[in-house]
Amino acid sequence: MRVAIVVASAVGMAGTLMPTMEHRAARDSTLASAGVFGAHIAHARGSSHVYALRVNASPPEIVEAARNGDVERVRALIAQKANVNEPAGDGMTALHWAAHHGDANMTTQLLKAKASVAVTTRLGDHTPLHIASRNGHANVVAQLLKAGARTDVRTTGGSTPLHFAAAAGDTSAIRALLRAKADPNAVEDAWQQTPLMFAAAADRADAIRVLLAGGADAGLQTTAVDLTTRTAREQAATRRRNEVLFAFLPQTVKDSILKAQAPAPRTTPVDSGNAAADTVARIASPPAYRAGNAAPPTQYLSPEQIQMAIDSGRAVLIASAPTLGAVQSDTSDGQVAGFEGAVGGMGGFTALHHAVRQGNIAAARALLDGGADINVRTPTDSTSPLLLATINGHFDLAMQLVARGADVQLASTAGATPLYATINAQWLPRSRFPQPQAIQVQQTTHLDLMEAIIKAGADVNVRLKRNLWYFAFNNCGNANCGLEYLDNTTPFWRAAYAVDVDAMRLLKAHGADHTLPSRRVAQARARGGAAPAAT
Repeated sequence: MRVAIVVASAVGMAGTLMPTMEHRAARDSTLASAGVFGAHIAHARGSSHVYALRVNASPPEIVEAARNGDVERVRALIAQKANVNEPAGDGMTALHWAAHHGDANMTTQLLKAKASVAVTTRLGDHTPLHIASRNGHANVVAQLLKAGARTDVRTTGGSTPLHFAAAAGDTSAIRALLRAKADPNAVEDAWQQTPLMFAAAADRADAIRVLLAGGADAGLQTTAVDLTTRTAREQAATRRRNEVLFAFLPQTVKDSILKAQAPAPRTTPVDSGNAAADTVARIASPPAYRAGNAAPPTQYLSPEQIQMAIDSGRAVLIASAPTLGAVQSDTSDGQVAGFEGAVGGMGGFTALHHAVRQGNIAAARALLDGGADINVRTPTDSTSPLLLATINGHFDLAMQLVARGADVQLASTAGATPLYATINAQWLPRSRFPQPQAIQVQQTTHLDLMEAIIKAGADVNVRLKRNLWYFAFNNCGNANCGLEYLDNTTPFWRAAYAVDVDAMRLLKAHGADHTLPSRRVAQARARGGAAPAAT
């Protein structure tokens, strides 16, 4: 029996945090839940698709034998002329399972029986070479390459076998792929991450050395995203989707929605000088539907109509130059108004940024030994590796970066410096979003790191330019939830706010000015509320 499933592209607010390696498997999968109108499914590359799914009562016997690692049964089935390329419902063939197990003997038997090295899984488009590389089975990788497997074949998410081998850290597999002309600087689709970045995030120091020797570029950066622009684009797409949904609704439902949206009746006096015209004229222009972020009711619509609305929104989302409106503050699901503007952007990471964010000391060393720029900054907010290490509480790694000559004065666009970030990381407020916890296992204390940073030339009186978005509580209905704003504060102010007397003494001993106050800059008036006063 065959079943067709419509895969619908959906429009919605994306996450604001850059994916880590722990999220790579989910990011690289073919399908992701969208959940806008029920059980719609979003395709990783974008447009709508229809997949024909083969539903078997049970997987082919040879696939089941391979999955169980039963090489003798596989050999017997081959002798009985079993179809070695028949897949299970998920697209996995016997060769996929041999690659998964790293079973060189089974792989040899299947290849002799003409098993295809190009066959892909239904979900993710993984070839046997992808799977062998992901699991670090260099012997099977070599066999598949000898049998003609291509190194440039990509999963639905754009990952090559070398991406997976780099994450696994198997240097023999990496060397085999590089000898077979695998591109060491290939980028996957979601964030333009290279194999070197995969290795850095997974702390694969030996893999990093092999990749660098094979031509990997440590200076490449991931996609940089302006969150305000992206949010405006997503909201424009959502409005277009909702406009199409509204157009399909029965007239009685439309009328009720328009009535609910309509302002209270008003009158306008007319003073034309003509007694006949000097009457009160009631303004009665037909009301127009105001499409917002919330979808109109869909229970009256057919699946085809809903799909058409989704496709219309998607067209706006992926258009090269869509017409964008101002970002609307949406706090209906707990978001903080203006949060995307406070964050500014994300992405622009090098392999060294990936290693540092995860606290991977061995990977960072390998990258620096291989020539990576220790002071490279992100294009979104000018975050250096040292600043990123301190923000995330990786004090041991930060100390090593200082020792290797990292510039301690480099500040982010918000004015955050490694010195300020060290104190802030030590005394992070409790919040409703995950705060870095690496600080709990560091050998280097925040006082040790502060002293090293100061001795390396840090300005103890440098002031923040604006509040740090990651300082605030989140999802509480306002921008800072009762915490003090950090605008124009100094490291000494931050230490005093935390009642960290030891840090205050250290800073004073190196010339900190305890009289410098915070100074809150007046912000633009938000919808529905008054502008905060300067302090």
